[in-house]
Amino acid sequence: VVAFIIMAVATSLPELFVGITSALAKNPALALGTVIGSNIVDLTFIAGVITLLKRKIKIKSKTIKTDALYMFFIALLPVVLMVIGNGLSRIDGVILLAVFAFYIRKLLTQKRGLKKEIKDNIKRWDVVLSVFIFIASLVALFVSAEFIVKYATALSIDLMLPPIFIGLFLVSIGTSLPELTFESRAVLSGHSEMALGDLIGSVVVNSTLVLGVTSLIYPISANFLLFLTSSVFMLIAAFLF
Repeated sequence: VVAFIIMAVATSLPELFVGITSALAKNPALALGTVIGSNIVDLTFIAGVITLLKRKIKIKSKTIKTDALYMFFIALLPVVLMVIGNGLSRIDGVILLAVFAFYIRKLLTQKRGLKKEIKDNIKRWDVVLSVFIFIASLVALFVSAEFIVKYATALSIDLMLPPIFIGLFLVSIGTSLPELTFESRAVLSGHSEMALGDLIGSVVVNSTLVLGVTSLIYPISANFLLFLTSSVFMLIAAFLF
């Protein structure tokens, strides 16, 4: 539950900040490309790396299998909304945020049946230091998101490429680094299910919270052919996963 809620939201903050900044700059296609690209990177490259690091990830929890199925349908939802409305409107944003809220509620009710004793060797000072580093990192992330959007937009103009293309192939790799770092450390320290929880949760957060907030600020429209091609590839990757 920690990996699904706290870590998945935390590792998806780069995508969220890029989404908010690109929507404020009236270039939300960049956020759409970043989300689809990040989901593809998570489900293929990162899933492959953590499996190779562990050699084999044994799934004992039925919850992860169920949530992987939820993940597929949630990843499909923005694609369906985009095809129906030829873009993501503010109403679609509300729908996506409602799905995110429902998903979090489901996890919180589900956790009552999950009980595992853990030793708490964490000191109060460690918590204070971690919170301070987290807040400082948030500020740094938000500032860097402005530079990412600014130069990604300039790059798309200079190379005469759609913004969704830059998001898909350049920005998404950078915004997926927190997932790669956290999940690699999780599998190497014997917390494979936490790594999978973060991976599945990140795809869900990207597809609902990130796109929902972005489309609420500014409706999303993009190069439809590129969107459709990349979405089909993302859904195939989700299905294989």
